[in-house]
Amino acid sequence: EMLSLMMAPIFSWLLFTCLPLSGQEEVPVPPSARSSCPEGFAHHGLYCYGLFYHRETWNSSESLCQDYPSGHLLSLLNEAEVNFVVGLWLGGASLFVLSPQDGRWQWSSNAPYHYQAWQKGSPSATKPNYCVSLTPEAGEQWKDESCQNKYQYLCKFRA
Repeated sequence: EMLSLMMAPIFSWLLFTCLPLSGQEEVPVPPSARSSCPEGFAHHGLYCYGLFYHRETWNSSESLCQDYPSGHLLSLLNEAEVNFVVGLWLGGASLFVLSPQDGRWQWSSNAPYHYQAWQKGSPSATKPNYCVSLTPEAGEQWKDESCQNKYQYLCKFRA
């Protein structure tokens, strides 16, 4: 009983701080702080990210990502973005990221290809029909493998 008497002021304070004052309107969130991403998508920087658990080939997943305005498979432009994606993905199964274009690795969005995180021994070569996957077993490092493999995928598009 003594504990409940001691908790009453704390509970009253919590209740007071959680309830809006009567007659006071709710303050709208400024547009810059609001996410313009669809429900279920994560917002980071200028982009929305959507993780899809059903498995698709590289071509199929890229096509599905293009259903979103400016959508493509995930491109990783810097370490901060990698850290965000790893937190979002939590190292589930492998994800597709890159594909070869004219004998060079390239993001499907044509974003600049500066950031790299190849697993030791990769890439084996820039082969046609080989894509790059992000692999949890290799500490989220990249390896090249057949584009016909089916993996989860992550779409990225402008917010």
